[in-house]
Amino acid sequence: MTTLLCSLCACGFLLALPAAVWANVPEIPETLALRADGSPAVWEKKIDGPFAEDASLRFSGVVRLSGVQEQSTFPETPQKDINFRAELVCLAIRQFDAAGVELACDASLGVAANGEHRLEIEAAPQPGISSLRIECRMVGVSGAANFSDLHFDRKASPLYWPDPARIVRTAGKTPAWEVGGKILPALVVQGQQTGTSNSIEAALTDTRLPYKHGLRMLSFNAWFEGVTKQNTVANFQRLAAERPEAYFLIRLWLGPRESFFKDYPDERMVFDDGRQISDVAFPTSSLWREYVGARLRYFTLELAKLPEAKKLVGIIPLYYFTGEWQLGDIDSPVNESTGRWRASGFGGLERRAFQEWALAQHGSVEEINRQWRTNYASAEEIRAPSTADRIRGDAGNFRDPATEGLEIDFTRFQSSSVADAIVWACKNLKKNFHQRILAGAFYGYTLEHAQDISRIQQHGHLALGELLNHQAVDFYGGAYSYNSDNRAFGKPVDTVSILDSAALHGKPVFLEEDTFTHIAKPPGKFAAPGEHLKTRTLEETLAVLKRNLGVSIARGYILYWMGLLEDGRFDLPEIWEAYAPFLDWLQAHPIRPAYRPQLALVIDQRSAALLAEGTPAESGRWFFELRSILARVDTSLGIYLQSDLDRIPESVRCLVLANAWQWTARERQILKDRWMKNGRTIVFCGMADAFESGGILESPGGITGIKLELVKSPIQPVSIAEAGGLFDKFAGREFAQPVDRAQLFWRKLDLPPLNPHSVVSDPKAEILARYRDDESHRGSVARKQFDGWTSVFTAAHSLTPLMWRTLVADSGAHLYLDEPTDDFDSPDVVEATDDFLMIQSGRDGKRTIRLPGRVAKVESFDSAHPETIAEDADKFEATFRRGIPRFFLLHP
Repeated sequence: MTTLLCSLCACGFLLALPAAVWANVPEIPETLALRADGSPAVWEKKIDGPFAEDASLRFSGVVRLSGVQEQSTFPETPQKDINFRAELVCLAIRQFDAAGVELACDASLGVAANGEHRLEIEAAPQPGISSLRIECRMVGVSGAANFSDLHFDRKASPLYWPDPARIVRTAGKTPAWEVGGKILPALVVQGQQTGTSNSIEAALTDTRLPYKHGLRMLSFNAWFEGVTKQNTVANFQRLAAERPEAYFLIRLWLGPRESFFKDYPDERMVFDDGRQISDVAFPTSSLWREYVGARLRYFTLELAKLPEAKKLVGIIPLYYFTGEWQLGDIDSPVNESTGRWRASGFGGLERRAFQEWALAQHGSVEEINRQWRTNYASAEEIRAPSTADRIRGDAGNFRDPATEGLEIDFTRFQSSSVADAIVWACKNLKKNFHQRILAGAFYGYTLEHAQDISRIQQHGHLALGELLNHQAVDFYGGAYSYNSDNRAFGKPVDTVSILDSAALHGKPVFLEEDTFTHIAKPPGKFAAPGEHLKTRTLEETLAVLKRNLGVSIARGYILYWMGLLEDGRFDLPEIWEAYAPFLDWLQAHPIRPAYRPQLALVIDQRSAALLAEGTPAESGRWFFELRSILARVDTSLGIYLQSDLDRIPESVRCLVLANAWQWTARERQILKDRWMKNGRTIVFCGMADAFESGGILESPGGITGIKLELVKSPIQPVSIAEAGGLFDKFAGREFAQPVDRAQLFWRKLDLPPLNPHSVVSDPKAEILARYRDDESHRGSVARKQFDGWTSVFTAAHSLTPLMWRTLVADSGAHLYLDEPTDDFDSPDVVEATDDFLMIQSGRDGKRTIRLPGRVAKVESFDSAHPETIAEDADKFEATFRRGIPRFFLLHP
């Protein structure tokens, strides 16, 4: 049989013998000759399982090449990096499941030079492997290859798979993570090292003090071999050796080394000026995914050879601008003359992907033409909308679905592509590690992107709902906002992402703690997020850090310390000594009560695609700033996706629909059946219910129950509170001035006018405020009571915190403070859940705090020894210093 195999292969035939024949081939031939005339020549042998999970597979041999010539110009990447396409002369291991589906193909380095070469390929067994095929290959070359010393080892190297990690979901509790059967507290420290250094010293420095104080979940950055100077395997070994009790999260950059894009330039994103980003592939690039898939398998194998791999808990895949899956142009992030990011989507790869997506969404070219008002003869004619068309806005600040379906769908397509790439990465990571690790991404920055003139439409972050619905994605998260209203001492916390929807889908969520503290070294040439709000003293630093911790405790977030720039911002013993009692408490209470807020801000990512680019007039008001204003109301606030209306906790009494501009039939029914009852208040903002697939409505707001009129002209929504009604105590007060408090870094944008806008024309509605600049001073805020619920419409986002508090109180929501402040710059801040309360007072002195119900005991929790300050109480008194948060434990 061996003689038959060799003679057939020497003639250049590709052998594919049936399984019955393979069963009669007990050994690999001692020698093997292949000859190729340009078409592939492959010798293959099938090997049946079972295969040990805890050992790698290795196929090796020696090949002597003679008369070899390449048939085409081969790329640098497979020969210099990894042979992810199994080309040239090489060895390969292909793995298959029981149904014959290929699970993986891993190849040795490809060679094409005459002479003798030693080849070897090692692979980790994939989950579900039933059989494999080892191959000697000649692809894209001509000449003779004589193989010798061929050897296959099915138990080559011992592999150490991580202790199983999983998400624990308990009724009435926030999701938690369990590693090796142990629940770990929701605390992570990132040992921040950059790719410009070949040292792990910064990560060791960043984790030294937190590790000393008991934090055992550590994270560090990693890259594929050759992408930076970092050696991930060596870094992991050293961190594990110096932090022996730690578990690890790896933040892994999914970019290839430079040779890949030199070889395959068409895989890069293409921008409106024809330029490409030097090292970034479009999310749907199949070639990038092939490459990354091969690199992930090699990365997995090298880590799994380490006994320390048992302490690997999860991997966070990183890509695009800042590693947070933002499709921005990282070579020149913003064109300062226009304030816009360069528009992407103009390459052939993006075009073909958009064509496929549009057909999948609409079913046929005919339906596409009907929805978009186009006349394509075939899908191949579809192109990305031009930059001018994306900016245009046939309905003022909005895209009109009647005429701009193409532009609306392209925005959704870009976000969906990014979400799909994240899901793909997480699936591969979990599969490679035999479903023993967790995987997730930093994503969903709708709230932060909203202030910028074009990022909400350009950066691909409008598909958070797609991630939430995929089991492969275990978690997500982001930093807290870099605006000028909350990083500073004494302010509330605004998040960049919609975090509270995570728990509704059984997923933990990260809050990145990257406060620019008073001890942080100057950033030098780097852009330093939050530097303009750097804390000035140790007292301010401790107050801001305690505030952020309090948010995480109350809402059940995972607090994720991030040093960012190797600047030592947390490297101070006093910081960790101040944290110590709270971290010890979290160690003892790792599973937190489910967050049950009284007030909910609801964001519709799908409707965000209706915005024309360059419209912070809408997104800046309703997403970016409204979250910050509502955080100044003394109640518990949750921020959710509109697609989660059926999951938002029943505890919510006041539902604020920020951009309910276009409804699905399902959402409309849920709103009526679940929320329009039990005395709740629903606040509809701006252009509520103004769009349907056929276009913009002349009479918007049908679902509000308040008759509205559409005015197709711009207006600044400055309003004057009306006397005699719910806002009587604010009568005559002006609010909603176009002052953009929400600066992003050092840039400031004034809020443009609303266009179009809605006015109240319902004679049965109670007018709460009127437009100042409307000639007839028509209503801008109104209230109307129905059987079982109250409807409020507002065209003005920035009601003062006390105005919002009045609406919230009217809904029956619980308010904690007796005399709250209306000072925007020195606000009261409340974070609360069943067993924990944080109060950050806007003024000095004694305050009375009311509780939602009677508790057996209230403890002041500001030191290692909680002090009882009230028993059998539904309210208590405490003394505060302005801007210094206090913690309280509530015992039922």
